[in-house]
Amino acid sequence: MSTSVKRKTGKSGYDWYKSNLTPGLDSTRARYYRPTHKPTCYETDRPSGSFKFIRMLTSNPLIMELLKVSIIFNCGLLDNPRIGIDVPFVARVDIGIEPSDILDFIGLYLDDRTVGEKLQGMVQINAVTPWYPSLIHPLTPQRLHLWRDIRAKHNAVGFTDDPVGFVDFVDGSCGEDWKNGMTVGLHIPTIVFDTARKREPFVRGCAITGAQFKQPMSAVACLE
Repeated sequence: MSTSVKRKTGKSGYDWYKSNLTPGLDSTRARYYRPTHKPTCYETDRPSGSFKFIRMLTSNPLIMELLKVSIIFNCGLLDNPRIGIDVPFVARVDIGIEPSDILDFIGLYLDDRTVGEKLQGMVQINAVTPWYPSLIHPLTPQRLHLWRDIRAKHNAVGFTDDPVGFVDFVDGSCGEDWKNGMTVGLHIPTIVFDTARKREPFVRGCAITGAQFKQPMSAVACLE
């Protein structure tokens, strides 16, 4: 996914946007959750770009399908079909904004002053990490109440057997600073589960020789 990035690192002067509770970005269900989402969003002193890029990412059906398959593998949803039904799954998704041209990337790494102020960039998913509620780190009452509300709304429209959980999108460039991230509710439909169960390999091509090869489906392969 391409975008435009500026040659700045760390804390910048951008205006960021925060949404602690954004319960549902599936485009077909957005109308149900917008009234709940709006009161919990507010501007902060960090970039609104994070929210914008996450919205761009979640609006891409192919990326989201592969991300959901990766979450199925990472969160063990195939091993325990009650996760997402009786209790929510929670996955942290680390994203980054990187130059799409490898030469620009090297120039920034070496602090080359010839690199322009504006570069062609891309939003990249770097990692998916499952989070398991426990006695030490339980799900907060607010998040649990929100999940039950989302679960009930999906049950009401016929998705009683589909898991529902949370995805915490975090811009990895600022570590644990949650002002640059957002939480969304995620519904994983049966058709995506079928894809995960089949585990059909990806067919890839070598950029140098043009030869094709098969790569087994896995959580990491889905991100690639």
